[in-house]
Amino acid sequence: MLLNTFMTRFLNTNTGYYTYNRSTGKPYALYEAPTASVFQAHLYSGNTISIPAVSEDGYSRWLAFDSDANNGYLPAIEAYLLTNGWHALREAVRPGREGHLWLFLDVPLPAKALRRWAQNVLAATNTPAKEIEVFPKQDMPDRLATALRLPLGVNWKPEAAQAVGWFEGCPEKQIDAQLEWFAQQPLNSASTLAVEAETLLQADAKRASQRFQLVGLLPKRQTEKLNLLEVIPADRLRRVGNNWQTRCPACALIGQDTHEDNLLIDTKDGTLFCCVEGGMGYGHKALEIVQALRMQGAA
Repeated sequence: MLLNTFMTRFLNTNTGYYTYNRSTGKPYALYEAPTASVFQAHLYSGNTISIPAVSEDGYSRWLAFDSDANNGYLPAIEAYLLTNGWHALREAVRPGREGHLWLFLDVPLPAKALRRWAQNVLAATNTPAKEIEVFPKQDMPDRLATALRLPLGVNWKPEAAQAVGWFEGCPEKQIDAQLEWFAQQPLNSASTLAVEAETLLQADAKRASQRFQLVGLLPKRQTEKLNLLEVIPADRLRRVGNNWQTRCPACALIGQDTHEDNLLIDTKDGTLFCCVEGGMGYGHKALEIVQALRMQGAA
């Protein structure tokens, strides 16, 4: 019964899972159904697994915030959720790492709604997106790309020293006691979260409509030869790998990208740039960015 409850709350898909090499701690994919025996081995035999966060049709039973640092952001998110009536479970805390924060739903919701709602939580707690990983990471599944290590398993990474992902709310650090405690934890209302997410998505759509109406009033202009490194002040740029990172002018036009990290500019060629709002390929187009700069008098 306890094993079944554990499985039911986590399982989004039957198409595969990750397990971990005990020597290196690195995951490798198994494209087979995560059966009861697989979960049993995770809990009692050290065959730690990660389960995809998104089903084949783009739904998820849970939302998770993952912090590999100790900077206070995850506790702030936890306090915010608790204050607003949400029941979150913290897990996998160890020195230097704040762990995972899980929200389990009474019924699955579209990953798109969960991700938008999570973005709002990060904004409300002034948490930079780069400091916290949010699962699901995508609206639709991409094989096992959105998998997350499950609680109560051994972390085989060498630096983790075989730490077990215990739930912090349960005082007993023993598998059966943790499973019994976990089964007693209330689920969150999917309908309430769905309403809040839909409100946010509708507001996004309205802003997008206003944005396109605005840029439609502006004359088109060739953008291929505009060098953003000659337009954007150097003190507004941060080096990240092979790119400069700064606030996207088009995002700024509608009050977004307050963390100033949506616009990426190639360090060798300032005419190569993109907005990554909502993920790579989903942000503002080059023409919108140039038009926003023109409105601000920078181009």
